[in-house]
Amino acid sequence: MRNIKLRCNNCSKTFNKEYKNIILSSDPLKKRLLDNTFYEAICPHCTAINVINPPIIYIDIERKFMILTDPKLIYEKNKIDFNEAISALDALDKKEFDDFIIRMVTDFDHLKEKIAIFENKMSDRAIELLKCVLLGSENFQIKNDSTLKNVFYEKIGGEDKLIFIKEDGNFRMDFPKELYDQIMNNYSRYFEEISAHLVDLNWAYEFLSKI
Repeated sequence: MRNIKLRCNNCSKTFNKEYKNIILSSDPLKKRLLDNTFYEAICPHCTAINVINPPIIYIDIERKFMILTDPKLIYEKNKIDFNEAISALDALDKKEFDDFIIRMVTDFDHLKEKIAIFENKMSDRAIELLKCVLLGSENFQIKNDSTLKNVFYEKIGGEDKLIFIKEDGNFRMDFPKELYDQIMNNYSRYFEEISAHLVDLNWAYEFLSKI
């Protein structure tokens, strides 16, 4: 467990919030991760709900993937040593993670996306490249849309979708499986799996610039 000190957005008083920083896929807390209630901290002074974004490690032993969520990863100089983070996992009887897919993300929206991707045995690299292709397509309505904030893969009712987050409202589209398969066929041989990686749109644009 970890403690963080917060200042209430409503009354400005400070308080401490205890949270679990290592969460397994079998943990009941997973549901709270996915429905966003994990990130709520109720101020004991005024009962206002504050949103937190603390560093956590999510681990799926069965599917062999691990995700570190840390908002400080948006700053290159603050990227933490993932090996140091793994060394703190004494509660897991020192299980080996050498063959795990290990990712870094900066927020919980990307954490939820990675969970959905890896639970469905898909490649996050291919999905980020797919987003690049769509966003750069002359035939796609979102090209050069300044109101677009982000794009996420998600699973809804057993169906694969892409959700486009915009300032003026969100919209969903069916996941373009044929394009995904084409990207996997063309590029998967170049996907090098390293110990820990931040795989996002920036990674995808850099990858394409080198191919």
